Amino acid sequence: DYESALWARSVSKRLGNTAIGFPCAEDMLLHLCYHATEGHQFSIGPLALVDLALLAQRHQLDWERILRRASNGWRRYLLAPLYLAKLHLGADIPDWVMGELDVEGDKSHWLESAEYLIFSELDDHMLLNAGMQKILCSKNPLERIAAFGKIVFPTRAAIATHFPVSPDSAAAFLYYPRHWRR
Repeated sequence: DYESALWARSVSKRLGNTAIGFPCAEDMLLHLCYHATEGHQFSIGPLALVDLALLAQRHQLDWERILRRASNGWRRYLLAPLYLAKLHLGADIPDWVMGELDVEGDKSHWLESAEYLIFSELDDHMLLNAGMQKILCSKNPLERIAAFGKIVFPTRAAIATHFPVSPDSAAAFLYYPRHWRR
């Protein structure tokens, strides 16, 4: 099964006196791409691209093995994050790999959306950090309550950047529970 094969390929590193098993670099790359695309629908922020670029830089990846493992439907999770890591961070991903993944040769239908989603988180994190700073540092209790309210109840426009709803629609308020879970 998949899980036993994953652990059979794992590597072991010593941390202190303990040996800890980690997925091999190729499996870790597949996981990072899946996590960014399917797990977070690109709302994970650019850190995912940094992880991919560092993995490609620090490990001698077997790209043919990655493509073979991804042939079972996982290729759709690889193209966008690898392309964006290569485009924005110069990740060491061979052009022939990108060619194998991009069989349609037309990035226009997903590139703008993927970039928007992955980089839109920067604004969210900056707003969250500014709000937390006011909550923790302000001496004015009303200012602290207002900052907390903005974090818990963002504007409809902010909700619309993460969920399939118009920023002008009152239905955006129905997405608060999903926003809180995120």
